[in-house]
Amino acid sequence: AANCLGGGVSFDDLLWARCLFDSRAVSLEIKAAGPHIAGVFKQFPSRVVCLAPEVDLLNHSSSGACAPPYFDNQRRALVVELAAPVRRGSEVCLSYGPLQSWELLFYYGFCPEANPHDRFIINVDLPDDEGIAEKEVVLQLQGIPTELALRPGPVQVAESWASLGTLPPQLLRCFRVLLGEIHCLDVDAAPGDGAMLELDLQCLEAIEDLLVSLLEPLLTAVPGGGEPPFWWPLYGHRIQ
Repeated sequence: AANCLGGGVSFDDLLWARCLFDSRAVSLEIKAAGPHIAGVFKQFPSRVVCLAPEVDLLNHSSSGACAPPYFDNQRRALVVELAAPVRRGSEVCLSYGPLQSWELLFYYGFCPEANPHDRFIINVDLPDDEGIAEKEVVLQLQGIPTELALRPGPVQVAESWASLGTLPPQLLRCFRVLLGEIHCLDVDAAPGDGAMLELDLQCLEAIEDLLVSLLEPLLTAVPGGGEPPFWWPLYGHRIQ
């Protein structure tokens, strides 16, 4: 094998080949072609991960029109079909799944300019005080989670809950319960509405402090100065 490749195979060569396979392979459910070989197939998994020429050339799009590839057992062929109409002359794309940008970079080596599946998870820690048990009950009864997701999107200036922009309404409702008085609380009132204005200002200040604290670890300086690479905030600590 080494002679066919023109020399020895290094670890970097194996790593390159593995990355090439993982980023282009498809997973297919393949059944035995007939009863005479069904017994042989029993010792192998029915789902096969493989490279398929031409299928690996399909680029990703979050709104890709191609249905997931599948294996047609009657025709014994790999089939890629359109799940939606495509305008003539436009590129036919396949969705690799609802992956975040870091997942696409990790598994496939690229980041899209815009990704509707990007999100940032916020965990709101409950304070350890005497009234927290009562507030936990209110959170459960109101269906308000303490784990919420921030998602990218255009900020539209509007009234009512749309005035929060990219902040999820449940985040404000959660802080209303944690910072407000239970007996005079209206978690469903529009932001800044009437008697809720003072409490909402306190909530927004607390939310701002929370977001700033989450950003601080991502603003660490690079040893030696200079501009940090794009991956530094998440993985820089591993190489220090």
